[in-house]
Parts: sequence; C-alpha cells; structure tokens
Amino acid sequence: ENPWQDGVHAGDINPGNNGSGGGDGDAGDGNGDADGNGDDDGAGDDGDVTGGAGGSWDEIVDNAPPGSDDLLNNIVDSGLGGEMCAVGGADDTNPDFQPFAGNPINIISGNKFQREVDIISSGSGGLPFVRVYNSLGTSLSSSLSKGWQHNYSKRIFVSDSGVEMAAVRDKGNRYYFKKEKGFWQAQNGVTARVYPLFGKEGQATGWRYESSLGVQEVYDAHGRLVRERNLQGQAKVLRYNEQGLLSQVESAYGERLSLVYDEQGLLVQVTNSRGQQVNYGYTQGQLTSAQGTRGQISYHYEDSEHPSRLTGITDEMQRRFVSWSYDEQGRAISSERGQGLERVTLEYISASSTKVTNAAGKVAVYHFERINGVRRLTKVEGEPSTNCPATKNGYVYDARGFVEYAIDKEQNATRYVRNGRGLLVEVTEGYRWQNEQAIETSSMQRTSTQWHASLPLAESVRYQGKNESGQWQDYLEERFRYTAQGRVATKEQVDLTQQGGESRTWQYQYRYFDSEQRYVAALTIDGPLSEQNDVVTQEFNQQGQLVSRSNELGHTVLFDEYHEAGLPQRMTDANGTETRLNYDVSGQLIGLQQAGRVYELRYTANGLVSDILVNDGTQYQFEYNAARHLTQVRNQFGETISLEVDPVTGLWRTLSVNDETGILTYRNTRVFDELGRVMRQLGNEGQDTRFGYNRNDLMSRIEARGHSIYGKLTTTKHYDTLNQLRKLVDPQQGETAFKYDGQGLLSEVEAANGAVTRYRYNGFGDLIEQVSPDTGKVHKTYNAAGHLLSSGSVRFERDALGRALAVHYLDESIYYGYDEAESSFGVGRLTSTQDASGESRYHYNALGQRVKDVRTLVVGADDLRESVTEYLHNPQGQQVGIIYPDGMHLEYVWQRGRIHDVVLVDSGTALLSDIEYQAFDGPVAWQNGNGTEYRQRRDVDGRTGEITLQHEGEDGALWQQVYAFDSFNNITQIDAIEQGKTRQQQVHYDAQHRISRESDGETETQYHYDEVGNRTRQQTVALQAQRNILNETPFTYASGSNRMVSAGGQAVQVNQSGSEQSPVRVGVAAADEAFIYNGRNRPTHYFNNHNVVARYVYNALGQRVVKYHYLKDETKQFHYDPQGKLLSEQVQVGERSRSINYAWLNNIPVAQISTDQQTGERRVVYLHSDHLNTPRRATDEAGALVWRWESNAFGLGEAESLDERTQINLRFAGQYADEESGLYYNYFRHYNPETGRYTQSDPIGLRGGINTFAYVGSNALSFIDPFGLA
Repeated sequence: ENPWQDGVHAGDINPGNNGSGGGDGDAGDGNGDADGNGDDDGAGDDGDVTGGAGGSWDEIVDNAPPGSDDLLNNIVDSGLGGEMCAVGGADDTNPDFQPFAGNPINIISGNKFQREVDIISSGSGGLPFVRVYNSLGTSLSSSLSKGWQHNYSKRIFVSDSGVEMAAVRDKGNRYYFKKEKGFWQAQNGVTARVYPLFGKEGQATGWRYESSLGVQEVYDAHGRLVRERNLQGQAKVLRYNEQGLLSQVESAYGERLSLVYDEQGLLVQVTNSRGQQVNYGYTQGQLTSAQGTRGQISYHYEDSEHPSRLTGITDEMQRRFVSWSYDEQGRAISSERGQGLERVTLEYISASSTKVTNAAGKVAVYHFERINGVRRLTKVEGEPSTNCPATKNGYVYDARGFVEYAIDKEQNATRYVRNGRGLLVEVTEGYRWQNEQAIETSSMQRTSTQWHASLPLAESVRYQGKNESGQWQDYLEERFRYTAQGRVATKEQVDLTQQGGESRTWQYQYRYFDSEQRYVAALTIDGPLSEQNDVVTQEFNQQGQLVSRSNELGHTVLFDEYHEAGLPQRMTDANGTETRLNYDVSGQLIGLQQAGRVYELRYTANGLVSDILVNDGTQYQFEYNAARHLTQVRNQFGETISLEVDPVTGLWRTLSVNDETGILTYRNTRVFDELGRVMRQLGNEGQDTRFGYNRNDLMSRIEARGHSIYGKLTTTKHYDTLNQLRKLVDPQQGETAFKYDGQGLLSEVEAANGAVTRYRYNGFGDLIEQVSPDTGKVHKTYNAAGHLLSSGSVRFERDALGRALAVHYLDESIYYGYDEAESSFGVGRLTSTQDASGESRYHYNALGQRVKDVRTLVVGADDLRESVTEYLHNPQGQQVGIIYPDGMHLEYVWQRGRIHDVVLVDSGTALLSDIEYQAFDGPVAWQNGNGTEYRQRRDVDGRTGEITLQHEGEDGALWQQVYAFDSFNNITQIDAIEQGKTRQQQVHYDAQHRISRESDGETETQYHYDEVGNRTRQQTVALQAQRNILNETPFTYASGSNRMVSAGGQAVQVNQSGSEQSPVRVGVAAADEAFIYNGRNRPTHYFNNHNVVARYVYNALGQRVVKYHYLKDETKQFHYDPQGKLLSEQVQVGERSRSINYAWLNNIPVAQISTDQQTGERRVVYLHSDHLNTPRRATDEAGALVWRWESNAFGLGEAESLDERTQINLRFAGQYADEESGLYYNYFRHYNPETGRYTQSDPIGLRGGINTFAYVGSNALSFIDPFGLA
C-alpha cells in the first residue's frame, strides 16, 4: 500500500529501506531525486551543472555553461534511446516533466546526460555506486574528471558574501538559496530547507539540509556531505581523507564503500565490503575506462572543439554501443545506438524552441518559457507527417514553477494543486482544454490529500469521480496514522458511496533491534478481518534483509544465505521445498535449482543473457547487435528465431523462424509509423492489417484489408477525456457503448443489439450488483478483506487468504480443503474436495505439479468406487508417464526437451514414435503404432495447409485434408480426400469473420446474424438447377437480450438464468424434451417424452464426472487430467464394464484405448485430428480406417463407425458428444451444433465476448473454446 504522494513509500513499509525515496527511475521527473536519497525538492531546480566535489562559489557561478539554468533530469538509465515514439506526451504521474530525446539529451539545454551503474547493491543496507555525466558540466573538474560525478557528490557552496548558497545534488543539478532576515530562503520553487549548524562555542560547523521528503543531510563547514538520515533515523556516514576527498561511505547496516585516488586526486578504484570492485582509467586527466567484473567499458571524447564532451561508449564486448555529437556551442545535437539505430537529431532554433527529428524523419518542436527564473517546457508541436496528424500538447505553470495543468495531445487536461511545501494536495483529471481554459467534462476523477503538518506523510486521501449523471461523488477515503519514526501504524479505508459506509482497517506493529527503533526486526500487519486471524508477518536480519514472510495462515517462506550482493541464495517454501539461487560477483543470477530442476544462465561481457541451459536438455542461445537489440535465438536443435530490427524503435520488424536445416518455417512482418507505433501487420499471402491511433497513441482504428466482398474491414475505438474506451464500432457499423462510474470502473455496456449490462460497485471497487439481460440481476456481498461471500443465492465460506472453503447452493454444498497434511507438498494448494459426486484428494511433488488424484465416487446409494490416477514426473519436472484409473501405464519418452515417443508400458507398444516438431512450436508429425504416419504441413504464416495420413512407405494417402485460406486467415475451402474420393467444403464469411455460407457439393447453407452474432435465419438449399429450399429456420430473441425466444416458429423455453430448457432442433418438429438445471446452472437431468433418459453429476471443479443413461442401463465415470483434458471413462452397462482411456500428445488426442474389465481384452484405436485437434478419422491396430466424423462448419454431423464397433465421442476441443440429447458437453457449458451456440450464458459474463451465448464468434473453423468460457 502506498498512500504517500510524489514517490514516497508510506511510512517505509519495507522498514529496512535506507532512504525514504521512491524507486529508482522516473525518467523526466523534474521533482528531483527518487533514488532513495529523498531528494524531491521543488518544481525543478535551476539545473546548473557542476563538476562535483571541487570548485569555489565563483567557479560554480562563473563556469555555469550556456543554458545550464535549465532542469537536468538525472534519473534516466543509460541506453534508453529511441524514445521519440512518445514525443511531446504529457506525463501525468510526473507533472514537472522535462523533455529528453534519444539517449538522453535535454531538449531545452542540450545537456547530454549519462548514468552508469558500477556497483549494484541490493537490500536495505546496500550502497550502490553510480556515476553520472553531464556534458554541460565539463568546465569544472571532479575526482572523476570533467563532466563526471557520482551519487555521493552532494555539496553545498556559499558565496563570498555569505548570502547566496547552491546545493549541488548528486545528479549535477542544484538548488539555490538566499539568506533573508537571517534565514536561508529557497529560490525558484525549491521546497527543501537549509539550516546552519553551530558548535558548542557558537562557531559555524556546517549545514543541515532537509528535503521535502523528510530526509536530512548534514554538511561540514567545507560543504561536504558527512551524514544522510531518513525518516526512520537510519543513516549513512561519509568520511574524507586528509586531502578532503571522500574515502569511505558506510550504510546504516554496516555496508561500506572504499574509494582510492591517484596522486592527481582522480578516483581510480571503488570497492565495497562485499568484494565488488571497479577500477577507473584516465587519459590526459579525462575518464576513459571503467573496469568491472565483466570487463572494460571505454569512453570516447572525439569532439576536437570540446574535448571533454562524451561522444561515445564502447561496451565490454568492445563494440561501439552509443554515440553522440555536438554543435559549435557544445550542445548535444545527435544520439544513436550501434550503427545508426534509433538516431535522433536536435536543432536549437532559438533560446525558446528546439526541433527534434527521429530516425524516421518525424519532427516535433518544443517551446519553452522562462517561469520563475527557469526555462520550462510549455508546448510541444508535432509536425504532420505521412501517417501522423499535427499534434499539440503543453503545460501551464503556477507562480512557483510547478505544473498546474498538463494538456495531452487530445487536449485533455489534468490539474495539479500543491501546498506551500510543494506536496500534491489535489489532482483532477478529465478536463477539456479549450481557449486556454480547463473546462469540466462528464468524465472526471479527483484525488485529494491531506498531509502531516511537518512531515511528508499523507494523513488522508479522498477519491472522487463524476457519476453517470455528471455529478461529483466521493467513493473512498484512506486514512493513515504513523509511528514516531514515520512508519505506518494504521491504514483505514472508508466506503463513501453509501451512508455509514463500511470501513476496513489494517494495523501495523513493529519489533526493533535497537532501542531507538531505527532497525526493524519484524513487521506484523493485522488485516481488516475481525472474525478471522489475518495477520501477515515479515522478519528481517540485522542487515535489513528479509528472512521470512508468513501469510495469514502462518505459511512461511524463508530467505537466507544471502549473497555478497544482498540477494538470497536459498528460499524455502511452506512445503519445505528449497530453491537455490546462484549469482556472480555483480549479483546477476547464474543458476537456479528447485528440487531436481536446474537452470544455468550465462551472460555476454556486457551483461546480456547469452545462454539458458536446463537440465532437461532445453537450451537457448541469444545474439545481439551492437545496440544490444536481440537479433537471434537458437535452441538445442539448431532452430533459430531471427529478428530484423526497426531503426526507429529498436523493436523487431521482421521475425523469422528457421528449422535446423535453415528452411524458413514462419515469418511475421510489422511496419512502424514515424512515431514507432505498429502501423501494419503483414502476412505472407496478402494479409494486411492496419492500425490507426489517436493523438494520445491509443489505438483508434483497426483495418483488415484483403480479398473480400466487403473490402476493408474497419473497427474504430473512441475514448473520453480520461482515455477510457467509450465506443467501439465494428466493421458492420454496430456500436458497443461503455460507461464508467466515478472510480473509472465499467458501469454499463450497451451492445449493438441494445442489450444493456450494468454493474455497480462499492467504494472499495468490489462489484456489488450485476444486471444482465441474459442472466438477470445478481447481488454480491463481501467480507472486510474484499472476499466474495455471496452472489445471488450462492453463499461462500472462505479462509483468511480468501480461498473458498465451502460454496452453498440451494440444492447442494461443495467443500474445498487446502494445506492438508495427508496430501504431499499440499501447503498453499488445493488438497481435497467434497461434493455430490463424492470426494477427491490431490497430491503434489516438490515442484508443485500434481502427481496423484485419489477419488471416491458415489455411484449409487451403497456404491462407492475409489480410483487412483498418477502423473509421473522425472526430477526435471517433465511428465514421463500416467497411470490411469484402470492401471494402464502410459509413458512419455523425452529427448533433449521434447517428447519423442509415447509408449504403452504394459504391452510395450509404441503408440507414437519419432515425433517431429515445427521449429519453436509443437508436434506436427509422428509414426503411429499401427504403421501409419500422420503429418501436418504448415505455411510460413503458421497455418495448417495440409494433413496427411498414410501407411508408412506407401505413396497414397489413407486420408488427406487440404485447406485454403482468404487473406484474413479464414478457411475458405477444405478438401477431405479418402480412398480417392474428395469431399469439398467451401466456406464464406461476413464482415466480422462469422461463417455466413457453406457448401459441401450437394447442399448450401446460409447463416444470417444480428448485430452481435445471434443467428437470425439459416437456409439450406440443394445445389441443383432449381436450388430447392430444403430447410429454412428463423430464430428470434428477446428484445435487448441474447436469449433465444423461438426457432423455426417453435417457442424456446429458458430458465431464470437464461439457459435453454430443451435442445433446440433445426428443421424438425420439436420433441417433448427438457433439461433440469441445478443451483450451479448445470443440466442434471435430461427428459424425453416425460421420461428421465439421463442424469449428470458434476464435481467441485465443474467437471462432469458421472453420466447415467437409463435407457441403456449405462453408467459412465469421467476422469480428467490436471489441465482439464478428458483422460478416462469407466463404462458400465448392466454387469459388464470397460475402461476407455485417452492418450494425449500435448493437446492432441492421439489414441483411444479400450479395455474389457471382465476379459482383459484391450483394443487400441488411433485418432487422427484436423488443424484444431478435433478427431476426424480413426484407424485400428492394423491401420484400417474404422471411424470418421464429417461435419458442417459448426460441428453438426453424425459420426460413422466403419467397423460397427468403434465409437468416439470427442468433438471440438473440450467437447464430448451426448447421443441422448444431441448436445456436446463443453466443460462448463453445453454446446448445440444445430444452432452453433451454447445453451447457457457464459459463466464469466462479458469477459468471454459481447454475446454470452456465442460459440467462438461463430467461426468454429478458426477458434476453439475447450472450457466453454469464451
């Protein structure tokens, strides 16, 4: 939780942190330092650049180079070039934004800034060593030579008159103060304070500098920094040698940095107490090299007119990494990486404007004005170009130089209000900027903060927003109390959306190592639950390093054996599983071992990952260009991914995959616009998708081009002043509208057919009411921790972690167990369930993989059946086998990280052998155990173009399927060839890629849809001269809903949740059929002619585990693997029983193995799937075709048993055909192939699509939905 503003952590939640500043790296934040030193002191200092430790007041003032009175941002990592793609964008989180271009150059002043991290030191007691270079600071010398200084170079200089002061910060920028009436007054909006220090006898001993973030710095009489202390009293101490040079830095936790100098006073070595060391080399007194653990970095100064200007860096690979050039005034005018990549040039048009041109020739002009004595960015004009319109954005400042309004390129404005200490007290978003004024709109949000009277601690934060009627509404207030050391003591959240709203409170307690309460030994957070123990505990060692973390249930993770770089080398989870981590001297991870799985990482000399090796045989090698862009990945088979780099962005523009022989197997091409945004996505067969953006770089247009009767297929997006999506217009001009509440949460979705779904939330952001035209109204309640307790009539019991312990429906209760000792490695994992079907228990290995399922199934009143399924893994975590409930043992044989064979261990039969893979992809070919060979051929767009099944060594195909595509990657033709006969299926699509027409050579069916994909009519005609109509069926739907009302003139009945209560038939008279649904909205009984034909039972995971077919006296038990794939059926008909097991290769069903439980006879049928892993053919052990399934594009069609004994019920991915109803069970729902839609609304609502009944967007030839959740 972070209630502080301006990058300050709330009370230092991680109490070991040495420094109360935020993280390291807000590029462009004019508020100063956010690297942990707590320097965030103003609207932006004047930016004068100094040379570091040396220099008098006169030198500081007189040698200030031209333009150096402008803010320097010094928190930009080196090598962040090519950021012109966001030229001129307002930065709402860092409102005092100062513009940088390239790698990075200050656009106002022309200062080249470079940040080099020599020593990375993690943990609270760490002391990183960071050098910075400022090209405009090269007129002064320092211990690192002209232009360079380090992060411990803070100084205070006082003028000879004693009335002016400059506080030089560690990044080269400085703040000015003047003595007025005996007090040092900050200038130019600086919010820091300076106080003189005196000895016992009244003599001046130095100064105390207090930042607005509460950090105190003490300087000696020479202006040298000697101590720095954060709010918690943790201090680092700086010591100097006899020559006045910094010799040692010591952190609050005992970490030390030692600095060594040569005779000229130049820094030549830095060593920390953890053994890390960096050596520096100089040529003619200028820093030219830094030698670290990985090698040497070289610095170049090739500008003869300005010999101290940094012009390039050669990295540890001895490759020129970056380059810069300067004009005659010494201002940086170009930046590039490698050999001309991401090149940016600057032209200083005048003292008030600079032109910036990126590598694509895109031009933006930056305008500045002097405000409160400092030049500040006021306007950015993006000049129009081929693909980008003209843009304008800007900033308006208050009298102190703080940004008051930030206006983005769509002329949306954010207002910032600060108190006298420069702390943000109000941020209001959503204004429209018109005629130099901020106009309120209907979409706005506001955050108001009240601060501690003297410390930078937020005491309360109130959140407001405009509701749908455009009125301001409070929705949440956060309140904080702190300890005397500034650590959070309590945090309270209050719901303001209703009278007497609920509050949630967290209590923080600390245990300390010392009586001054500076060093935290343990932090305990008691959460908002009153009825449960919800305490979280963290413990630290005396170096401030985390040693344990315990959650609300006491599950503890241990961290120990810390590396010299402050990183844990061993982590032990709550199950006792150890993870070992190895690091090199610089702290880079070089090895990881968890149980039997081992990773090794190798690096190039410049710190980029070069190799990843896993002890399962997996290997990856990485190559980079001189600009450090990834250019190639090679795996253990010699397959490669090659990336061609875009010179503007440094991102890949062409990605190519080649197999081990060098043959191209895949290629993807992107075209970027002048701002580095993806403008086109190109395929290899004319596919062309184009993207447009609004002025704020939000995608506003998607245009698919290709050979279509519709021409361009265009989708547009429209946004409000908060950049929230408000309207989406599809290629057929159907509009979907979105509304939001004051919190910015989605409150209403109106689909193109008028169906309106509404959402209502409490102030904490919890959804408390949903009104759907498809499923009705549902109210929800939560406990104090925000865990769902009820949803409509469903009630939940939860543990302190929020996990469901029980779910109570009107007609059943389901129970979940976790962490149980009876289950191996079960802490933090689901270990048991109990439901109407019986009980299940789950076991895991040390890697968290499920290794055993034990299930007791209730089949009858006195019939309990126990089954065990085991999942076998090798120490590396690869699944090497499955032992099915009937004892069948399937083995997966791995070679070099891929499955090579699949073997039935009992008989020694190799179901699959010699499995081949697409480069960097899945399996595409193998030898079946019956002598047949299956092979997929894919084109370079990754599409399956041909599937062939043939007998090994024979030329003719036993079965072949050939695909043709349009330029939108939709399948337009499928030729199924079997024994010389071809069945041709032709398919057409509408403008939203929904199947609109299909033919099989004998008949043609047309489908018509409404605005959201509900099928409104289908017509089937005979392909004869007369084109006789064989069937025509209209469908109607409830107004403003997707609920079907009638089909073919026959009424469709639905229940309260919108689920169809009988199967919808097309072209035939309605039968007397009905479903009964349970409290989970799952069908439990199927009736025909008032007789119960079938009953279905579901487990706690939502899987159908039992089916009773009463007319056949048949009972089926179903077992699923951990990924949800159907693994086994136990079938009993009368007194006879058999098992049906399914063998899978990844997500491909490859065999069905049936075993008669009385005789032990086993029969293997090999499954042969289409491009979507749907079984279409089956062969027996002799290689003869014994089964086929041909269907229309929506899966309608009877399967044929060619030997009158083979029955296979698998259909589309995740589906199982129910012969009794004609529906396909689809995991969480049922699918009707006659209507091409689900019989129930989507359990995940609109997250699965705008139409909650639609199946994969009515394009079942291109997409799958194995769980029924899309």
